[in-house]
Amino acid sequence: MSEQNGIRAIQRQHEERLRLTRRWIIAETETGLEVHEWSADGVAPSSTYPIKEAAAARLLQLLGITHAIVPQSWPESVCIGTIETGDTP
Repeated sequence: MSEQNGIRAIQRQHEERLRLTRRWIIAETETGLEVHEWSADGVAPSSTYPIKEAAAARLLQLLGITHAIVPQSWPESVCIGTIETGDTP
């Protein structure tokens, strides 16, 4: 499988997994930061904000978070693909 086909396969897997889920999306556009809420049965109207803090506040509102949030103080760990170790058959 070529690298490009592998990327497309991963994209299809993500699209299928997310297709029927509820999603919140922040997209940076030429007019500002757009906040979207999508669900399997519809799409709510988006809102555009000129600053990141306003977009983040709207996202937290959509998520139902009403208390103060502190910045993340731990690193993220991400793996794309598989990791093979000597322990797997």
